[in-house]
Amino acid sequence: MKTMLNVKIDSKLKKEAQEIVEDLGLSISAVVSNALKELVQEKRVVFSLHPEPSEETKKILKSAGSRKAKKEAKSFKNKNEAEDFLMSL
Repeated sequence: MKTMLNVKIDSKLKKEAQEIVEDLGLSISAVVSNALKELVQEKRVVFSLHPEPSEETKKILKSAGSRKAKKEAKSFKNKNEAEDFLMSL
């Protein structure tokens, strides 16, 4: 027997998810059903998102990369040396 499940989610998220599952030849119902079956079977929820860095973090990483390429980056021999440097700032 099947039953109905109503879930409120952000409309943009629904649209993006729908496009992805359709490209995979699936439906939102199939994905949600599979996730719930996994929850019941495993008795746990696993979130495995690969977070995207913020624009500010991307700029910092790019800057650090260019400083390293120009040999302007500070390097340390060990953890204590790095901590001492950070504490001196």
